[in-house]
Amino acid sequence: MPVKNSHDRYQWRGIHAILASCATLIPTLLSVGIPIRGGIDLGIGVEFITGEIYGPVLQSAYHLENMVAKYPRIVVGKNLNKFIQSNILTSKAECKEGISGENYDKHVHWIGTHTDGVQIIDYLGKSAQLMTGGFMVNVNKKAYKYVSKEYKRLKQIGDTKHALRYKDLEKYFKSRSVEGI
Repeated sequence: MPVKNSHDRYQWRGIHAILASCATLIPTLLSVGIPIRGGIDLGIGVEFITGEIYGPVLQSAYHLENMVAKYPRIVVGKNLNKFIQSNILTSKAECKEGISGENYDKHVHWIGTHTDGVQIIDYLGKSAQLMTGGFMVNVNKKAYKYVSKEYKRLKQIGDTKHALRYKDLEKYFKSRSVEGI
């Protein structure tokens, strides 16, 4: 989506919706045994065909998904992280027009640092827990059970590479003090 609308204002609600969607997607799919990974970034892109974006932003997202994510998570690119951080820290009122201070402050919390130092959509973090208001508790429990089960299964069959990744995922779940885990 374009970062600014036709009135040259940042589309914070749209950005918030994308980040929130990503944050609910990962645990929901994990809860039913479907691990996915992804990459999200900000950059230049062109829509030659409706709904299909091409350009450096697509290349960045593909690189993040293919080379950095490595297991069920959505990696946040440097450009998107820098954009959100710089706009959160700004005191310019015009950068914050059209959005409440409460909603604006939540954007920074959608991004967290995973156990390996990589910036991710923090789907179990503060913003996710505030936004969901408890309705994801059972989903998160099921997701955690799947992650633990997959770790044990991979360890048992000797797939050390992937088992260690699921062990890191277990650590992530435990580090976020999620209800019921």
